[in-house]
Amino acid sequence: MVAADASINHVEPLRVQFGELFTELSIPAFTYGLSREVATIGVPNLLVVHEDMDQAVAEAVTRQLFDHKDRLIAAHPEAERLNPRTAIATYPVPLHPGAAAYYRSAKPRV
Repeated sequence: MVAADASINHVEPLRVQFGELFTELSIPAFTYGLSREVATIGVPNLLVVHEDMDQAVAEAVTRQLFDHKDRLIAAHPEAERLNPRTAIATYPVPLHPGAAAYYRSAKPRV
């Protein structure tokens, strides 16, 4: 059996071999009824569409994800982590221009 915190030692070699996709994340203790949070290796979850998708459709889909986040959370609590500030980070997959248009329109004006 490998110690749960062993992920700390595995992230950097994965980054070296495969790129910066891999990060160290923690799983909160309450997730699996553990006594403490556990370090693990994480990769981003991306909603991927074909580059030929109509920009207006891609923008509308992206808008719906955020406008109805409460419904996504009801389906799966992990949707709570959906955040427009981090959702734009899609490396190594380029952000669809329609999604980019949504993020520009939703950006708070200062």
